[in-house]
Amino acid sequence: MCSSLYKKLFLLQFILAVILRLFFFFADYHEVWWDSGVYIGMGKYLFSGGQVGLWEDIRPVLWPLVLGFGWRIGFDPDFFGRIITFGLSLGCIFLLYLIAKRVFDEYTALVAVTIFAFSPIFFSLGFHTYTEIPSLFLLLLSILLLFKERIFLAGFVLGLSTLTRFPMGIFIIPFCVFLFFSKKIGSHLSSFLSAFVLSLTPFFVFNYVLYGNILTPFLAGSAAIKQVLGCNVLRYNAGSAYLYWLVCAEHPLHVFALIGIAAQVRRWFVREQLFLFSCVVIPLLYYSSLQCRDYRYLLSFLPFVVLFTAQGITFVLERVTETCSVFHKKHVFIAIFIFVLGTSLWQGLLYYQGNENVQKDSVALDYFSHLRNKNISGELWTANPLTAAYTDKYFEKIYYPVYHQQQYKIFFDYLQNSTHRVGAVLLDNCGGGILCHPDDVVCKNKTEEALFFLTKNFEIVYNKTNGLCYYVIFTRQNSTVSKAN
Repeated sequence: MCSSLYKKLFLLQFILAVILRLFFFFADYHEVWWDSGVYIGMGKYLFSGGQVGLWEDIRPVLWPLVLGFGWRIGFDPDFFGRIITFGLSLGCIFLLYLIAKRVFDEYTALVAVTIFAFSPIFFSLGFHTYTEIPSLFLLLLSILLLFKERIFLAGFVLGLSTLTRFPMGIFIIPFCVFLFFSKKIGSHLSSFLSAFVLSLTPFFVFNYVLYGNILTPFLAGSAAIKQVLGCNVLRYNAGSAYLYWLVCAEHPLHVFALIGIAAQVRRWFVREQLFLFSCVVIPLLYYSSLQCRDYRYLLSFLPFVVLFTAQGITFVLERVTETCSVFHKKHVFIAIFIFVLGTSLWQGLLYYQGNENVQKDSVALDYFSHLRNKNISGELWTANPLTAAYTDKYFEKIYYPVYHQQQYKIFFDYLQNSTHRVGAVLLDNCGGGILCHPDDVVCKNKTEEALFFLTKNFEIVYNKTNGLCYYVIFTRQNSTVSKAN
């Protein structure tokens, strides 16, 4: 088939991907999610010298630096982050196309990006300031640089991906295996590893100065992910969850990935194909080994699954057109492209419409921003990091690192013994910040005791409900609450 036709079809789906994203970007309201509130709060903390925002040591710092920079130059940090995410999501599509065209062929690349561009989780996350898309963009860029033998840059960019989202560091394994079989194993491997470490060095120095241990965020993050109540208990998923999501939530066409992998077995001596296969298997095994299994984690290795899915579809089509000469190859391939495009659009838009909350919760928004123009003497304690996204003040964290262990006891004891230090306490029961493990009776009792203590000793300045959700702000009765100048 003519190469110019492939390019026209790629341009068609790319323009459609841009238009749909622009439409939903501006047509719908997109709520700020929990992790986005943390990254925004951390960004404010970094760019205010610790005077504004909040801090969590389990998080990487590159994305908070980006959002904090946007806030410092006068932008709404969430909007600033969504604009960047929008651009990076398009960049991911383009990079995947270049990788697929290099390793497979143009038609496989076309089918792959058509499935990926409208992937339910990829499309949906494109409207939120989460780390999945920025880190994925950097990963795909590092792979393209690796294939072009820009080894040092590949290592450096993979390090940046890891600084955006820690689990992306798992991809260092397929990178090193790939380089191990290169003709210049010594120079290539040392160049890659030195660049990877170089990109992480400022973060290591930062950690040593702040915590006295360069690995604190990695160790703390690893411990926290094992204890998160939401994905470990309330929304627990079986070890086969990612395989289920691939076929049942993403696209049924992913069953063709098995054919695509089988078709490549005879070419495993080609390092690029083996590398891409390892980019599926290694992260899949890693994420499946965690008890905390979340649909969005799938995005880390989804592009590589998509490549083998597209290869499987292409392989079957070629066999069919070779066997049945009655089918004109060009017409069949165009028909399949239209089918893949239509079904991918359906999957992506159906998930978006069913899962994206586009209705503003005015009660919650008023709660998060209630202290924005008020001066309060004393510490501000919050059960939800979104308060730091909407209010330029420094917040202590009730929920951190996990509420269902000793944190509720620590907070309640502090509340009783250091009442004079506390200026305000912000509590809500829908964010999850004061959510107890179903079997933790002590947690529930301590939370009720804390609420009773706050009611008796503090003034309620905000108290609203929306359905089963309540939002309450307590201020110390002798604290000063006034309009900020």
